[in-house]
Amino acid sequence: MYANNADGSRTFVPFGVGIQANPYDGYSYQRESNRINAGGFVTLKLSDAVELYANGLWFKDKSYNRYPSRVLSYTAYGQPPFSVNCNNPLMSAAQQAQVCGTAAGTATLLPVEVRYRFNALPYSPDTYDNRGFRAVGGVRGTFAQAWSYDVAGVYSRSQQDVTFGPFPEYAKVNRALNVVNVNGTPTCQSVVNGTDPSCVPFDAFTANNNNTALYNYLFSGRDGTQGNITQLFDVVASLSGDLGEYGITAPWAEQGIALAIGAEYRKDRFLSTADAIFREQNGGENFQLRQSVKEANVEVQVPIVEKQSWTHLLQVNAGYRLSKYDTNPDTFSTYKVEALWAPIADITFRGAFNKAQRAPTVIEIRQATQRQYGRATQSQDFCATTTVQVPDPADPTRTITRTVAPRAPIEVCRATGLADSLYGSPTLNCPNDECTVFTGGFTVDPETAYTKTFGVVLKPRFLPGFTFSVDRFLIDIDDSIGYQPYDYWQNGCLDSGGDAYFCDKIVRAPTTGILYSAPGGNPTSGYIQQGTTNTYKTKAHGWDFQGQYVLPLDRYGTLDWIFNGSWTTLAGNQESPIRDERDCTGLYANGCGQLIPEWTHGLRTTYVTPDKVASLSFNWRYVGSLTNANNSGDPAVGGTPERARRTFYRIDPVSYFDLAATFAVGRQFTLRFSANNLFDKTPPILPGSRDISLTYNNTIPARYDSLGRQIAIGATVNF
Repeated sequence: MYANNADGSRTFVPFGVGIQANPYDGYSYQRESNRINAGGFVTLKLSDAVELYANGLWFKDKSYNRYPSRVLSYTAYGQPPFSVNCNNPLMSAAQQAQVCGTAAGTATLLPVEVRYRFNALPYSPDTYDNRGFRAVGGVRGTFAQAWSYDVAGVYSRSQQDVTFGPFPEYAKVNRALNVVNVNGTPTCQSVVNGTDPSCVPFDAFTANNNNTALYNYLFSGRDGTQGNITQLFDVVASLSGDLGEYGITAPWAEQGIALAIGAEYRKDRFLSTADAIFREQNGGENFQLRQSVKEANVEVQVPIVEKQSWTHLLQVNAGYRLSKYDTNPDTFSTYKVEALWAPIADITFRGAFNKAQRAPTVIEIRQATQRQYGRATQSQDFCATTTVQVPDPADPTRTITRTVAPRAPIEVCRATGLADSLYGSPTLNCPNDECTVFTGGFTVDPETAYTKTFGVVLKPRFLPGFTFSVDRFLIDIDDSIGYQPYDYWQNGCLDSGGDAYFCDKIVRAPTTGILYSAPGGNPTSGYIQQGTTNTYKTKAHGWDFQGQYVLPLDRYGTLDWIFNGSWTTLAGNQESPIRDERDCTGLYANGCGQLIPEWTHGLRTTYVTPDKVASLSFNWRYVGSLTNANNSGDPAVGGTPERARRTFYRIDPVSYFDLAATFAVGRQFTLRFSANNLFDKTPPILPGSRDISLTYNNTIPARYDSLGRQIAIGATVNF
């Protein structure tokens, strides 16, 4: 790959460090936006047994992102490479030789990749237009002393319209690259032959071409808009009661048994539409998705012992939920069991076991079930012999053809369904190095989380106002839902030595064994699968710490310290039963997208005046270090010596400090001041943040403060 020499000399220099543009230059660090919200609520209490209520929220916001206009790669259009004529007068003789070789100076058209950025021409904006509303209405009340109920309905709708553009048109780029010399003036061939008299020559062979006429020709003001609409219909009913009102209590308890039951019907709907220009530029199709669920639940709280000389508190809580989704033939159940035991008032032991489930969203279901035909570019069969061109040792100016043996042993190829007689056959190679990929064809079940927690709460009587707790959590998720590309299964099959979990997703044609199917059909073989599916296990283990101490200062007011800390001991996954467990604690990259430091905490100190008119709060947020997985020393996450990075491989611990103050000016007016990231701590810089945290700003805004010091002033008026 070459880039234009910045000195304007019409020469090429190798593309690489020091010459390439920031790949994320098209993304604002913070998008310009404006927002309007409106909401309200109303209640009408007819009696203790009947209270009508309703509330609503409406919003509208629009945000903008401006990025430099550019000619995109031909791959963005799904089209063949652009073409350039080898006697193009805008190329120097040296450039013609580099691009065309022996065809330099002739009218031969050769394929070429062009990616060109205009720096002093109008920006190409993208606009996000969001609007929506949420309405809730219901009736609630109490009856028969012990019982309360709530029946409510919810409807919400949100819409996001995304407008991209303008786009440079593929055909116009091609015509603007085919330029000939007409009486010393570079002129489009399409102008000469009359097929496009408005064509403007595209000088892509020198830096800083900011020709306004070329911009107006290529872009033509064409925008494309895609719209997504989400809707929620929800009806919820709950009934709860204190059976102690009827004398139903345990023999050693003061409080009665509490009971709650509920039912819910929920329906999600998603619609995706786009205009003709968007479809022309990006492809795809309009679609509509639905999913509904019926659920019933019951929960019980049973105090067994309270305030006895031998035990201060012993209590058991339990719950059960049954769910039936219309997108899955099975019925799913979840439950919880919790226990509290305080031998004395100063100390409480607690533990819980929960089974929870997350059903796939309508988008995930579509990604799993809808079969879409595609191509795996630069993907050859690891069971085939291939040929490569290498320099001739006897004459470096020439190349020779060399045969390369299959990358996989025959045992792995058998696991993909390949006959031994076809192992190593060059006929396995897909046309144009593009094997067939089929997205979809999976059935996705809800992922299931089993959570165990146990801990202790301390409230020593000799230190009034002090509370401290520590809890151990063990979260193990089975059948995790995730999107897996074709190379996940391909590489997994190869690396695992033929594990069926991976190799079954490589579906060979029965006779030829080739991983290729002709476009336009719906074949049952000859492809590599990809899409959203259930994987094996995901885990998160660690400790949570919480503490609070309220210190009265007599006539000087009070001081209040609140502490929350989390120590993560395991955060990772296991892709299959025979794969090593991946521990991503304190790591990033190589699929470690959790971005969870080993230790984080927050410590807030608040001073309140004796009359409670004013308060001052100082907060310390601590984020532990993160290391690139390549430098972890753990081969399971890619931490091998040959992959270790020398630069940008560690993020040091970061501390942020926040200050806030509140002043009550009379009963109707409250004034608030705050300064987050008080000392303006700069966020860490990480090249390639798109692959680390799905962001385009060379940092990790989900974990670190990317905006610097933020100062806010607000007021509340009651009337």
